[in-house]
Amino acid sequence: MIPKDEGYSIMVSALQSRELGFRMNLSDDDLKTVNQWQKDRPDYTDTESAIKLNGTTEKEELKESPFFIYFEKSAEEGYWMFNHVALQFESCADCFRALFPEYDSIWIFDHSCGHDCGREDGLIVSNMNTNWGASKTKYGHL
Repeated sequence: MIPKDEGYSIMVSALQSRELGFRMNLSDDDLKTVNQWQKDRPDYTDTESAIKLNGTTEKEELKESPFFIYFEKSAEEGYWMFNHVALQFESCADCFRALFPEYDSIWIFDHSCGHDCGREDGLIVSNMNTNWGASKTKYGHL
């Protein structure tokens, strides 16, 4: 197995359903319907993720389906993380609600635990002291 490096890579985040298939392609009319629906709900529910990634809580107009996203890893962008998934999911849920208002939905996720979101001041094993004693960590004393 080759370890991760700083080289070029592309990550993919995709959602699928039994009824609608893989990546749910949206027509131009579908996108207009979703964007009109979002005008009544202009802000992301996950404000923390929105501000961290976009600098604002305001939703951008969708130009393509959010059900399939290519993400180019770079030094500036980093990796696809929880915050990205949270905003992608909210966009997908908006699409579903706007296009199929007569239905309820249930969403199930399968994701890498290595990309979980933790609290800024939370205990992270890689930041913990491996020796005896109460030495200071990045977040204060253990």
